[in-house]
Amino acid sequence: HTGSGKSHSIFGVNGDRGLMPRVVEHLLQELHGVEYMLRLSYVEIVQDKLRDLLHPEASASLEIRQHPKVGVYVPGLSANVVHTVEDMNQLIDFGHKMRLVGCTNLNAASSRSHAIVTLQLERDICVSRGSRCRWRSTVQFVDLAGSERVRVEGNGPCVEDASAVNSGLTTLWVVVSKLASTERRRSDVRAPFRSSRLTQLLADSLAGNCRTAMIACVSPAADLFPMTSSTLRFAKTVSKVFTAPVRNEEKEGVTELRMETEQLRRELRSARGDCQRHRLKVEILELERLDQLSLPWSTHRANAVAMHSWRDSVLRRLGLEASSKSACLTNVCDDPLLSGCLRYALPDGQEVSAKFALRAWGSGH
Repeated sequence: HTGSGKSHSIFGVNGDRGLMPRVVEHLLQELHGVEYMLRLSYVEIVQDKLRDLLHPEASASLEIRQHPKVGVYVPGLSANVVHTVEDMNQLIDFGHKMRLVGCTNLNAASSRSHAIVTLQLERDICVSRGSRCRWRSTVQFVDLAGSERVRVEGNGPCVEDASAVNSGLTTLWVVVSKLASTERRRSDVRAPFRSSRLTQLLADSLAGNCRTAMIACVSPAADLFPMTSSTLRFAKTVSKVFTAPVRNEEKEGVTELRMETEQLRRELRSARGDCQRHRLKVEILELERLDQLSLPWSTHRANAVAMHSWRDSVLRRLGLEASSKSACLTNVCDDPLLSGCLRYALPDGQEVSAKFALRAWGSGH
């Protein structure tokens, strides 16, 4: 539930690093002197819709897809190359800003939506003379929304957000319960992953080729005991989920995808009906998007430089490039993770006036 430390555990705040920056720092230390590429994406799920926090303008058409060779993926989701911990901090900070900018209620920003940070690591390995293969691995850090927001009164958008949060968490509970009750040696698990965007996006992290860890955050407050009890029951259920991780090696996967694309193009040329043509065009487009995942590393690094310049221009356009010495306005909200995240620069040499309304609550005689 909100205020129990979920975001603090994942991201950290005010110099107290959370799990994700510690993992990235350790990972980069282990990869020192090794040829690799590490990419990061940051997505928010609001009202069961995906929002790319590192490229919000491209979020309108984001859909979740699944391919037998690639698994779950999101065509069009930006994945930015990370070389250092500072690179990661800049990307996450930009994502936090975009999360607040797109929110109608700053105090509910981190509890009205789910946030998922995905790290994708690739390494080229020499397996024999003249033969190489590519290892791929993915780590997802998930900051779930607080479920008690469903019972808090608010305006229209808040109620819609709360309803979507409740639906996603309920589906997650159903999926985990199904996985936990399935016999360990069975591989034909039929959990309702597609019932929500959250479970659909986390399908590869909950079942099959993965290792899954959960941090259950609870509050010592007595009035929140029902929520604490529910969280602990959910954690116990998660501990019963069985996974069987294996190494992901790519040797001929890209070639097979391109052969499949060419085969569909041949079928498209000979297709007659409009329905068949439309279906083949959609399948070809999806395979071409999959092929983008296997672009040369140099292309991904060049794209990362271009995206860095674009993010700087976005911050300038929004007036969020306030220096430490200039006068500015900053946001204050209940969430320590996001409070002070937005700094709007005030123009030098000009008088600035503001008008605001103050609401106060009190009790007594």
